[in-house]
Amino acid sequence: MTKLSKIRNIKEREIPNDIVFTPLPVAMKLIEMTEIKESDKVLDACKGEGVFFDNLPNCQKDYCEIVEGKDFFEYESRIDVIICNPPYSLYTRWINKCIYLSPQKIAFVMGSLNLTTKRLKLLEDNNYFLTKMCILNIRGWFANTLLVVFEKNGTPIIEYNTKWF
Repeated sequence: MTKLSKIRNIKEREIPNDIVFTPLPVAMKLIEMTEIKESDKVLDACKGEGVFFDNLPNCQKDYCEIVEGKDFFEYESRIDVIICNPPYSLYTRWINKCIYLSPQKIAFVMGSLNLTTKRLKLLEDNNYFLTKMCILNIRGWFANTLLVVFEKNGTPIIEYNTKWF
């Protein structure tokens, strides 16, 4: 049993919202939506128990996992795709690191409250556009969950406005 396997109860977590295990069907749906090619180098940016990493199609793959000493914020290799369920308390910092690594696709599991106009604009200002989205309900998770794929120079599927009305 890994260190992560033992952290199931929200009261046992140091930061309660940051260690959330993605159900296998949710990971499989996001992998499918991302349309990974055999030639792609894919980074599972927060591997956890491996639900994304272990189920990626045939491709070059790598991972980060803080409890294994592989910190995403120290990652520097060239990649084509980032896929993960990032820690919600670090969302904007996580997005900035993804932008810095400059993959073709960024695929996230997001809480619906994490998809803000400010974050959409940050991604768009760096030529990443929301090209796919699926809204899910996951038993035991707060609010709706979004599976999102952002593609460099992609055709956006959403319109938003950052002004307050």
